[in-house]
Amino acid sequence: MKVKVPVLLAMFLFTFSILCFPMKDSTNTVTNIKQAGISAAMLQQKILLNDKETDQIKSILTEFAGSNNFSEINSQNTLLKVESVLDQRQKAKFDIIKTEWWNNFMKGMNKKVQK
Repeated sequence: MKVKVPVLLAMFLFTFSILCFPMKDSTNTVTNIKQAGISAAMLQQKILLNDKETDQIKSILTEFAGSNNFSEINSQNTLLKVESVLDQRQKAKFDIIKTEWWNNFMKGMNKKVQK
């Protein structure tokens, strides 16, 4: 019985440490995914996206946010993917707000484009 207590305690501490210490990365990922949804909704309001377009853009932003590759090239590719969802009228509006919208998206994830 005396041997079981230290073993159980060690197993508990091991499990506890596994569950608690990776939480920071998980939290960042969840925050980034939430930010993708917020930014997609913001864009929906500003350039009048329908639900399908909003879902496509949210998916694009979620993919970018989860990639942990915030390079300038990956950012430009992501913006091109977003633009590919838009029609001509929406693209014209998007061109006006693109820089501010993208900066707000990156700021919401606490990231900067890496050169």
